[in-house]
Amino acid sequence: MDVKEYLRLQALEIERHKWIESEKAGKDLGTDAVIDWILRYADMFSDDFPEARATAEDSPVNVQGSALRRK
Repeated sequence: MDVKEYLRLQALEIERHKWIESEKAGKDLGTDAVIDWILRYADMFSDDFPEARATAEDSPVNVQGSALRRK
């Protein structure tokens, strides 16, 4: 997986989380939901994509993220 695909999947997960949390709250949480995703799931997301992480580390842009891996 290349960095572009990694970032696309990460953005989809963030938007999904934002939608779910906003639905629960009954209002658009916007940036607050994005920050919540980063704090709660970013590390797990990057752990799920080690090859993307290795590619990202070689990139001039340092990428870190996390999967919605809820237990």
